[in-house]
Amino acid sequence: MTSSKDFRDIYLQFLIKDWTDESFSQRIDSDPRGALAEVGLELPANVSVQVVRHVAGEVNPYAGQGNEAALDVQAALYEKGLESGVMQLHLPAAPAAESSDLSESDLDEVAAGEVPCCCCCC
Repeated sequence: MTSSKDFRDIYLQFLIKDWTDESFSQRIDSDPRGALAEVGLELPANVSVQVVRHVAGEVNPYAGQGNEAALDVQAALYEKGLESGVMQLHLPAAPAAESSDLSESDLDEVAAGEVPCCCCCC
């Protein structure tokens, strides 16, 4: 059985893959057990998975508590699901990328593969 700490690591990998891989995200919706297995979390046969997707702009109940609070809740839901046979898997919306931090020149350099000078003595 996966420990709570290991579950946290797997859950974070799961979220990143959900946010970055559209086909994986679709598999989550059609086969959440299979998607979890892809990232290393095998659930007992008697445990079903309920996927709860959250949308961007939704009120964050953990605001001010940090990401650890949300991880604690999901880890507790994992443990509870192993006991009850139904695990709720909460998937927050992908964080918005901050494109305003890069200028057009910065974006051009990244696209061209250029590396800006670091001002060190190379």
